[in-house]
Amino acid sequence: MKAVERGDFDISVDVSAKNEIGDLAKDFTIMIAQIKELMVRNKEEHDQKRKSELLALQNQITPQFINNKLDSIV
Repeated sequence: MKAVERGDFDISVDVSAKNEIGDLAKDFTIMIAQIKELMVRNKEEHDQKRKSELLALQNQITPQFINNKLDSIV
């Protein structure tokens, strides 16, 4: 748990006990896997959002650039 607290999510807990501690260790391992999956999904969504924002900005700039060039030619 201390390693996860420091940000190390590449650990697994191997406890084969059939009691509350074993259940807790199993649930902790599942929780870590879900957190890692959510972090990956969050990064992918963030990257996709940045790409969409960049594309939107490019689409706004292109017509302005063409209009300015045409105006300067005229």
